[in-house]
Amino acid sequence: MKFMKFSMAIVLSSLSVPAKAEETDTAKSAADSCLMALEAGEERAAGEAAITLQAVEGDVFGEARDLGVECLEKFTGEQWLYAQGHKRFMSIDAFKAIDQRRTIKARMGQVVEEIISDTEGLAEQARQNRLAAEKERVRAGELLQQSAQELSKARRESVSIRTYTACVKLYRSNENSALVNPVCNASFVANGLPPSID
Repeated sequence: MKFMKFSMAIVLSSLSVPAKAEETDTAKSAADSCLMALEAGEERAAGEAAITLQAVEGDVFGEARDLGVECLEKFTGEQWLYAQGHKRFMSIDAFKAIDQRRTIKARMGQVVEEIISDTEGLAEQARQNRLAAEKERVRAGELLQQSAQELSKARRESVSIRTYTACVKLYRSNENSALVNPVCNASFVANGLPPSID
């Protein structure tokens, strides 16, 4: 099993070396043909060679790279370069356009991240606001319940005081009647008998 993996690695690595050399050879051959055709005034042959150079995709090294750039610049009248990151020959204008698109995409990505961050911040703020509103609602409910209890207590006390006052009047006019009256009796038990006025 190890032998098969080792053999496969050797086969794969040997396949990649000729591909790089082949791309460099293709570019060199096309560049030589292009430059010779341009010197001879053969525009059509130079154009075909330039198209071949533009179609090369992969690593191109050394003299092949330099000659390829020279051919394309002489043929098109524009500035060219070999873009290592793209592994191809490109006009400066095309390279700048790609770079601008990359910059725009990166900025768009930043803007999207900012929007997402802002949205998450707003969502968190909304959640905090909902929690605060819920706490306020609960607190308001507690205060309302407390107020209702205090109001009920105040009403009971008011009724109790007025009942006691009425029972005291009844007691002063007819002591026995006040003592046997169930409402007055309960009031006297809770608050005590009125002081005697002798």
